[in-house]
Amino acid sequence: RSMYHFIFVDDEDYIRELFQEIMDYREFGFELAASFSSAEQALAYIRQGNKVDAVLTDIRMGDLSGIELSEYIYADRPDIAVVIITGYGEFDYAQKAIRCNVFDYLLKPTSYTDLERLFAALKKALDEKKDDTQEEEEESYYVNMIQTLKDYIELNFAGEITLETISGEVGMNPAYLSRFFKQHTGSNFMEYLTAVRIKHAIRLLKDPTIKVYEISSMVGYKSTKHFYKIFKKNTGLTPSSYREKWEKQRNDTGNH
Repeated sequence: RSMYHFIFVDDEDYIRELFQEIMDYREFGFELAASFSSAEQALAYIRQGNKVDAVLTDIRMGDLSGIELSEYIYADRPDIAVVIITGYGEFDYAQKAIRCNVFDYLLKPTSYTDLERLFAALKKALDEKKDDTQEEEEESYYVNMIQTLKDYIELNFAGEITLETISGEVGMNPAYLSRFFKQHTGSNFMEYLTAVRIKHAIRLLKDPTIKVYEISSMVGYKSTKHFYKIFKKNTGLTPSSYREKWEKQRNDTGNH
């Protein structure tokens, strides 16, 4: 995994220097990207589009406090984890930041153990969030790809569609496409194509002006004999029997 980037915000120079030297953040999967003496500078850095996964900020600084900074971050970049550093007397005040989805608090004076615990927890949370995001992106890709395949079949069912032709359209290996389609639809490719063709054949059979052999060709079957066989296998009736049954039902309904 790549390193997570965090920034540190404190208006006291010696604390910023100490924070840079106190530990090797890389051991925990983090890189201290920048340190700032004011919340305004930190906010400008974030808004410039720099990679920031977490912010550690002192609570009381100049014009803009750590809590106000966390409010801005929560409004603009809720994906960034914020940690508030606070003294014992300020803790009640710090709790106001809970509504801003603050990840954690560090109490001054901060020990090495406190920082170890914080960065371990922070990494775990960011890893989980990254995994969730990747899963969502993958799921979205799969849903879109399946819809693309279904749309292609719906538009081209009357032509010669094979795994090879459709895999060329979407840039997938035919064998992989076959497994992918089955995994995400529950039907194999040919079953799905056949179902679409039969659906359209049934629609066309309801029009008595269209001959059965014409319907066979219109839904992608060159051989009428093969069309009869496939239709009967899927509906239990031949195309002619299906048409007769449908016309009888329509007439019976019309006579009542």
